[in-house]
Amino acid sequence: MHGGDTAKFKGSNKIKIAGLNNDVYGWITSWINNNKVGNKTWSAVLSPYVKDTANKTYRRYFMCGCALHILGDIFAHSTLHKSTSAEIKHNSQNFNVDADNTAYVPNRFNVAKRAVGYSLYALTSSVYGDYLEIESALDELYNNTWVKKKLAAYAKSNSQGGYIASIFNKASK
Repeated sequence: MHGGDTAKFKGSNKIKIAGLNNDVYGWITSWINNNKVGNKTWSAVLSPYVKDTANKTYRRYFMCGCALHILGDIFAHSTLHKSTSAEIKHNSQNFNVDADNTAYVPNRFNVAKRAVGYSLYALTSSVYGDYLEIESALDELYNNTWVKKKLAAYAKSNSQGGYIASIFNKASK
């Protein structure tokens, strides 16, 4: 994101990102700019961690961290028990059956953790990252105890030519 300067990606400079619809693209480019991320200045966001808050490299690291957090959280939300189709959701009364509890339907966390690992490898190896990190993690670890809503549709919208591996259909509702 060029160190948070999303102005470069607006209007005629808009870049096409497979699977990212116009609403989400607009939200990202309106919430992240050269001066702010959300309703906070970059300085306010970064100052607890670094002294040179104007350094765009730190902004890129922050944005990568946000993306990795979202990837790590992907199977905590909008997931269902495969056998019953009951939603795995937040439960403020009983954390033992809460969507954010990594021990509850633990395979969700294991797959997400592996996908984050693959994404970190892609990032540090200058390899283009896409939905294949999730496919590899599912292929290796998915145990058929849960499904993610619309996973196959999301993967297909990010694939080249619309092909997706059968594991996405198996892990999708």
